[in-house]
Amino acid sequence: MGETRSRRDEMRLRYWAKLVRMGDERIAKIIYKTSRRRLEHEEAANLPLTMTWCKYTKRLIDRASSGRGLANRSCTKAENLLQDQKGIEV
Repeated sequence: MGETRSRRDEMRLRYWAKLVRMGDERIAKIIYKTSRRRLEHEEAANLPLTMTWCKYTKRLIDRASSGRGLANRSCTKAENLLQDQKGIEV
């Protein structure tokens, strides 16, 4: 089961990298940006966080990057993380 979860998390990071690079007019990007703004608002207002795709992905990136000096969440950093872990080309 852990292997399945790892694969799912890897695919989520790959899709996140695509979303970040996607044009702002795309529907998926609009939904992502809305969800991300909601997450940022909840964090800033110290509200309980709604479990969304963005929250899980942020937690995944934070967990995977802890101890690696990857404080800034960017596509390049996520891609480097994937390459470090599995030698994967993104």
